[in-house]
Amino acid sequence: MASPVNRGTLIGDPFLNNYVRVLHENLFITLDDTYDYAKFDIEYIIESEKDGINIPLLFYAYGYDADFVVLLDGKQITLKKFTDFWNSSKINKNKLTNFNILYTTDIEEVVNVNVDFDNGNSQRLRIKDFIYFETDLTKGKHIIKVSYKATAWSYKHSRLIETGYKYVLSPARFWKYFGTLDIKIDAQKLSSKIETNLGKPTKGTVKTIANYHFSEIPVDVISINFVPQISSFAKFLLKIEYFFIAIFFMLPLVYLHFKLMQKYRKQNSEKKLSAIAILGSLLLPSIFIFVLLFTSFFIDYFLGNYASGQVGYGAFFSFLFLPKFILYYLPFSLIVDYIFRKYYTNI
Repeated sequence: MASPVNRGTLIGDPFLNNYVRVLHENLFITLDDTYDYAKFDIEYIIESEKDGINIPLLFYAYGYDADFVVLLDGKQITLKKFTDFWNSSKINKNKLTNFNILYTTDIEEVVNVNVDFDNGNSQRLRIKDFIYFETDLTKGKHIIKVSYKATAWSYKHSRLIETGYKYVLSPARFWKYFGTLDIKIDAQKLSSKIETNLGKPTKGTVKTIANYHFSEIPVDVISINFVPQISSFAKFLLKIEYFFIAIFFMLPLVYLHFKLMQKYRKQNSEKKLSAIAILGSLLLPSIFIFVLLFTSFFIDYFLGNYASGQVGYGAFFSFLFLPKFILYYLPFSLIVDYIFRKYYTNI
């Protein structure tokens, strides 16, 4: 079975040299009207505690679509791959002397982040996705700007497709100093609603431009999710779900089965077993399987493009539960038949 995850961009705050402090971070996210892409612009106001820092920041950049650009004090700089100085079994400490956190902390704390899907799926940071630049910083304040184009994540673990963007803030927990953070999310081009895990905006709304201000890390992973625009009827169907809708559709057939059993017992009250009861107990569970498939696709039809198809796909495996459905319905049918038999025998 194919993976329900369509992986998008997962980029986060950088790991910092021990002599670098981030005084303030600005994160500006512009959402595209296609829902497929977003523009991320990040500005770090940093302070270097001494001259001559060789590698000030390590960026984690997984799956970015294009245009990963870094400006240092307004000048674009050349980026390098982290794998240039990473040994497959151990970090090269000569290059990372001042990134103490990466080899003194339990590596599991550093490389595991939760991408915040409903099922708790985790994404492991991969060494090859780190990028960095080398420069000699002078002591004092500097401005580092990062920009890139990101692709959206989508996850089909439920009836609806969950789509959105992720940005990892957890590396900031390893910074020597965390100042303040301003986040701006521009959703003006979108026709649908979005939700975030950042709480209520300090200014504006998530429908247009939302502004947030934090003096501490609000979440490990920022999640921006699109809210599917489905009809009230589709929402009603989601609440009931296909199994209970299928039961509703089966009620007339069950009623018909009972009437046939009753009619049979009127004419054959002396017989121990009812062919109608037994055949119906085999036939109705089989029909129920097909009704399950129908109702699953029925719901997907009203969900339209927001339907993940995963539940409908899983409904095909309902045939595996046919013996269980028969086991449930057969005793129930025989009990009802026994009641009819007793009733018409005593008349």
